[in-house]
Amino acid sequence: LTVIFLWAVYEWAVSSDQKSWRYAFIAGLFGGFAIYIKFVAAFFVIGGGIGAILIRGTLRDALKNPQIYVMAVLGIIPGAAYFVYGVFIDGFLAQQFSGRFIPGYLINPSFYLGWVNMLNLVMGGIPIMLALFGLFFFKDKKHRLLFGLWASYLLFGFYFDFHIASHDYYSLPLIPIVALSIAPVAEILLSKLAELTPTKFLRFSSYIFLLFGIFASLWSTRNIFNSVDYRPEAQMWTKITRMTEGYNVAGLTKDYGSRIAYFGWRTVTVWPRYGDYYLHDDLGKAQYDFDEKFDEVASKKDLFLVTDFDDLNRQPFLKDKLSQYPVFAQDDGYIIYSLNR
Repeated sequence: LTVIFLWAVYEWAVSSDQKSWRYAFIAGLFGGFAIYIKFVAAFFVIGGGIGAILIRGTLRDALKNPQIYVMAVLGIIPGAAYFVYGVFIDGFLAQQFSGRFIPGYLINPSFYLGWVNMLNLVMGGIPIMLALFGLFFFKDKKHRLLFGLWASYLLFGFYFDFHIASHDYYSLPLIPIVALSIAPVAEILLSKLAELTPTKFLRFSSYIFLLFGIFASLWSTRNIFNSVDYRPEAQMWTKITRMTEGYNVAGLTKDYGSRIAYFGWRTVTVWPRYGDYYLHDDLGKAQYDFDEKFDEVASKKDLFLVTDFDDLNRQPFLKDKLSQYPVFAQDDGYIIYSLNR
């Protein structure tokens, strides 16, 4: 949705007044739905929108353009309505906006090293380097859209400083930004290549080299996907789901219970992981009272599921407490304790 918004808002910026109304409506709708689906899309919708406005004219001119207000209203209404309902009416979004920004991280070198490490996992340093060089090759005012997007990514990363340095998928929005930024470099390369390959043989050879690079990248991706077979894990989660049907379950699992939600179509109450305690401290919140929290969980749940044994070993209080309860079921990869003595 964000990519479609960027296409529409760019077409709006470079089109005539007669066609710009159509693109204004498309940009407003898709930008609004992008924010509705994921609030953080607002960074890139706003950044791309400001960049497009600067392509078309000045910010002062934008204030006189009714199309800007149409895009803004369409962009705000879906997400704002969902926000009001989720925070003030139903309350299920009340905790979604906490634990995102930790000021102390901004002066910690490990934060920036972690951010770079995540970028290497997502796309690598060479594409980012080429993308940044590509900003120098844009003609006219087209680079302003990219500057707006790069600035929005930086603001996004500094605001979500804990996540940007520890969760690789928080840098996924950078992929289309890098792709757009590389475009002028690719245009120069391919244009020069066309000049240097006047014969069919040379042109065919250049295509072979390009296809080889693409194939090598795809093959590497294919090997990564095939390196782990998740089918046995799917069977395990299906088995756990059947065994615990009808019970209220808490658990210490990988991915905060996402795997049982994906493979088993059910949710469990998630016990905090070892790293969550450190995040809790970094946010300046009070220490967990372990006994109080465990007693609260045990009073409401029937079973306690453990699949992440490495994290359990990092929580000796929890491990000792669970050892006092009978085992409901156990197998390779999981152990379930009965909280009903």
